[in-house]
Formats: sequence, C-alpha cells, structure tokens
Amino acid sequence: MWSAARWSTYYIMAAQVGGKELEKAGISSPTDLLPLPWDVKAEKNMPLTQAEVDEEVAMMTAINKELKAKREKNSE
Repeated sequence: MWSAARWSTYYIMAAQVGGKELEKAGISSPTDLLPLPWDVKAEKNMPLTQAEVDEEVAMMTAINKELKAKREKNSE
C-alpha cells in the first residue's frame, strides 16, 4: 500500500510541476520522494569479511573470558 501511495504521489507531482522540475529538486523517481525500509540496497547487506568475523570472534572471546573470571571471583 505504501509503495502504491508513493508511486501515485510521485506521478501526481510530476503532472503538476513537470518531471524536469522534480529532477531539479532531486526527485527523479518515486523512491527519491519517500524511501521505504524495503528499498534497502543489496550492498548494505553484504556479508562480513573474514577479518571482520575474526575481529568479532576475538571480541566475544574476550568478553566471555572476562565474564568467566567475574563468576569465579563471585563464587569464592
């Protein structure tokens, strides 16, 4: 429904002021008028590189080690 409303609004605006005027305002398509959450580009969902995975694993390992040390200290 949101996509249809955006599409309709864009073409009504284009009919009123003209496509060239919309482009001057930086609106060249309905998605420029109102970006919606499902318009996310694929590049934003790229998988992590191996270096990023290694960094995350190292960070989680350090956190787990710290938590384990705290638990052991509290159990004494």
